[in-house]
Amino acid sequence: MRAIRFDSFGDYANLKLVDMPAPQAGDGQALVRMRTAAVNPIDETILRGLFPAAKAPPLVLGQEGCGVVVEDASNTWQPGTRVLVRGGLGIATDGTWREMLAAPLESLHEVPDALSDDEVAAAGTGFITALFALRAGGFEPGCSVLAPAFGGSVGNATVQLARRLGADLVVSTASTTDKAEAARRLGVPLVVDLSNEDLVTTVRAGTGDAGVAVAVDSVGGAMTDQLLSCLGDDGTVVCVGYVGGRRAEVDVSQIVRRRARLVGVSVARAPQARIREALTELAPYFADGSVRPLVGPTFRLEDAPTALRCLTESRPLGKVVLSVAEGS
Repeated sequence: MRAIRFDSFGDYANLKLVDMPAPQAGDGQALVRMRTAAVNPIDETILRGLFPAAKAPPLVLGQEGCGVVVEDASNTWQPGTRVLVRGGLGIATDGTWREMLAAPLESLHEVPDALSDDEVAAAGTGFITALFALRAGGFEPGCSVLAPAFGGSVGNATVQLARRLGADLVVSTASTTDKAEAARRLGVPLVVDLSNEDLVTTVRAGTGDAGVAVAVDSVGGAMTDQLLSCLGDDGTVVCVGYVGGRRAEVDVSQIVRRRARLVGVSVARAPQARIREALTELAPYFADGSVRPLVGPTFRLEDAPTALRCLTESRPLGKVVLSVAEGS
């Protein structure tokens, strides 16, 4: 069985295509043949040895993906059933960047027929994070939401989900004019083009200086302080990622003056019961097409190092996905 594994912490060059023995499903597991797998920012964090909860290498990365059940002795899943594989993988145990996986039954989730294999791989972390973040931020129908980085899976998912749940106004950002125009074509009402617009000035003007109620920060770094400046009174910044930097300087006076909250959300540390509840809540939205995973560049399994570099350095529009099946 082919897999992408790293045997020591480091950079993209440490990711190697290897031949591993095919797994055997044990008690509480199902054997799954992977079709596609997602590439997430946490994969690089783990690769570089910066995620304390990850086990020491060797390790196969991959938090989630789309697969087909081959065997399940418990008869929970029928052979041939297409599933989202998501939960507890690629951190403490080998993940989805491989052809076959003995997956814990609790990590398998039903998927709507309407989603393609690539969309299933892209459906997990971004939308779960968005749902958790909106809840943590005190989201209510009719409020305003700012979710920067529309091209990223969390930013895009938050925009879609907030609109589906009844936000009055949803704002996002793009790093280039091309991405900003793409976001507008996809229906985002207010997009800040960071290549030629100031975030705080544009958001304050776009909200009549009222600011937003909830800002979901998947970027971190300098973005965090800017989001605090975009809040209205009693607003909340929900920190969910740090692709733009692990440290941020914030103007404490903004927190005091606006009675703002700064809270954190971690899907990687969430109990599997919460993950399953979130996916159950999201399933009807996927099924009726009111939210749709945005798929970006796709790569072959053997090109995983290039895929992770693309995600990290190019910040493409949409989720980076690996085609796992040989020859795809």
